Amino acid sequence: MEIAKILHNIGIKNYKELKFAGQGRYRITFNRPREAEDLLNSKLLSEEFKYKVYVPNMLKESIGIIRNVPPSLTETEILNNIQTGGKKKIIKVERINRMKDQILIPTYTVKVYVTGQELPENVSIYGVPAIVEAYIFPIKMCNKCWRYGHRQIACKCRNERCENCGQEHGGQDCSNPTSCIHCKQMHKVTARNCPERIRQDKIRYVMANERLTFMEAANKFPKPNQVQNRLDSLTDFPPIITNDHNTRPKTRLQTSQSDNRPARQVSRTRNRSGSQNKHPQETQVDVPSILNKITAIQKPSSNTQKIQK
Repeated sequence: MEIAKILHNIGIKNYKELKFAGQGRYRITFNRPREAEDLLNSKLLSEEFKYKVYVPNMLKESIGIIRNVPPSLTETEILNNIQTGGKKKIIKVERINRMKDQILIPTYTVKVYVTGQELPENVSIYGVPAIVEAYIFPIKMCNKCWRYGHRQIACKCRNERCENCGQEHGGQDCSNPTSCIHCKQMHKVTARNCPERIRQDKIRYVMANERLTFMEAANKFPKPNQVQNRLDSLTDFPPIITNDHNTRPKTRLQTSQSDNRPARQVSRTRNRSGSQNKHPQETQVDVPSILNKITAIQKPSSNTQKIQK
């Protein structure tokens, strides 16, 4: 609401969507590129309100990978001899390296940076076709606090946590029971089958294939404790009063002369199979007619008395 008020005051009104993106960030979508340029060129939002306006890289470029590219081909050589077969342009090529024994070893996989939000299905290098796949960003885990989303060099925790038990003590020799700090199960925090590790894999996959930010993708896979909190919040509402037909008292016939309205009697019917219906049927009983019949039975006519005599 506050950011919408700021945009209104500086004259930015023709935006399509304003959405919270997490950690003091907002995502604003426009219908036309010119309207987005007006916001980028506005200095009031950055100078007066101290907001930084920028276009995310995920909207300007896409990252894909190409496999089976020999390490003998340099990045410059690949960039100069790669073709997309369309209007998409590859602006950067980067080979993926793996760390082994403190040494970076080049792999047969390269990353390609393409302008726009869509990747080409395939490219050709020296005329040889190659399939382009979406690049999935690797999972970051801190080796100090064992949390996801950052490395040890950017960790803000004061004390080091144990990889085995999760308590605040370092060292390799830990005799405490094994417990994961994320799911509380009996495995180390680095286990591949950890539910939180699997959740992080799903988030990265959705980010790469659906072009979403981390916050948007994480909302599709809430943590189990978040789901439990949502369920627990339902107890704050008052209970719903329902009509229990099994405990409904039986209705009596109203025999008062002052009330000639027909009374209602609840009767249960049975199906052909003999099973009792779940919902009762209500039938109306004509009380005055019943009373007249009862009176006629109790008071025989004069003709009947003469015959008996």
